[in-house]
Amino acid sequence: MPAPLRAAPLRNMAGPITGSLGTWQQPSTWGRNESGNHESWVFEGDKTSIKNLAATFAAQTGLAYEVTEHFGKSRLEVQFPWNADGTVNPATDYVERWELFSNKHEKDLLDAQDNGGIIASISQKQRVKLRQAWDNPKQVSDPPYVQSDFTTGDGNDANAFYVFNLWMSGMRGYLMGAPVLRRTIITSLAFTIGYTLINARRLVSTGYIAVDENLPSGLIFNLPAYLGSDSSTDPLLTYGWYKELPTIQECALLKWQIVQEWQYGWWPVGLYGAAILP
Repeated sequence: MPAPLRAAPLRNMAGPITGSLGTWQQPSTWGRNESGNHESWVFEGDKTSIKNLAATFAAQTGLAYEVTEHFGKSRLEVQFPWNADGTVNPATDYVERWELFSNKHEKDLLDAQDNGGIIASISQKQRVKLRQAWDNPKQVSDPPYVQSDFTTGDGNDANAFYVFNLWMSGMRGYLMGAPVLRRTIITSLAFTIGYTLINARRLVSTGYIAVDENLPSGLIFNLPAYLGSDSSTDPLLTYGWYKELPTIQECALLKWQIVQEWQYGWWPVGLYGAAILP
């Protein structure tokens, strides 16, 4: 919605109220806070004239206004969710906030993506043997498990036996970091740049977010430094950020909030595709 035009009859002349009936616009107030740009218009005049002028602004859906009645004169203050008097174009004004949330998930031990690559080094046949040993363990009277019980001719027998012993010691899962990156934009109805849904529901790389999503370089956290070197040792899986569909809602009078999240994790390439690079 464009800012209301300041018609000449509303301004008349600046200064104190005289004996004439009408409305006189006082110096305006404008600036920016955590909700973005704002501006306040103030009019003073006789009660009837202020009431009529308030009705004009009340007809514009979403504008906040307040009338204060006094003996001899009344006051009208109108709040705009953009800045028309300042140097900021209301059509491009928005406030942006980035947040990084610590999150984690526990994967099944055989589904873990471990930094040492031990799980990824185990063959499918060895995984079957491990599952069988866990689901149908030997009896107490049987000989204990040894490394050769997991030999399949694929190599890495020691790794398979090591994983089995981990399971026997009580480790059933592997804790993996899965942070969530969130960008919140607060803007006004005058914002003319439509929010794009490009690559929503797709996997993107950390570099893609830094470049194509305009991740600010001055943030206190540095995603490329922390996560840029992550690489999967399993050809079926890949690290990446899953870009959610955004949540867009009106949060105040003519103010809109756009929340975009990316979930970091280890994803099957065949289902989600490879992470999009910058």
